[in-house]
Amino acid sequence: MVSRYRCGPLFDKDGIKTEYSLVEIDCLDRHQRHTLLRLKVWAFGVRQVLSTDDFPKEQEHEANKALHATSEPAPGAASSSHEG
Repeated sequence: MVSRYRCGPLFDKDGIKTEYSLVEIDCLDRHQRHTLLRLKVWAFGVRQVLSTDDFPKEQEHEANKALHATSEPAPGAASSSHEG
C-alpha cells in the first residue's frame, strides 16, 4: 500500500536539471513495515529504480503519526464516499 509519495526535478552531478523527475514512494507491506522506493521517471514511464530501502528508522515513527493523522477526515470535511 502506498502511504505517501513526493516528486520533484532530478539534477545531474553538476546541479543542472535533467529531463527526469525523482519520485519517492513510502510503501507499507502487510506487516506495516515502511519501504522507501526511489524512482527516476520521465514522460514515457519509469527509467530506473534508484533504490529500494527500508524506511529510515528515525523517520518511521513520524511517518506513522502523519499517516494516522491524515486518515481521519477533518471536522466538517465533506465525505468522499459514494453510496448508491
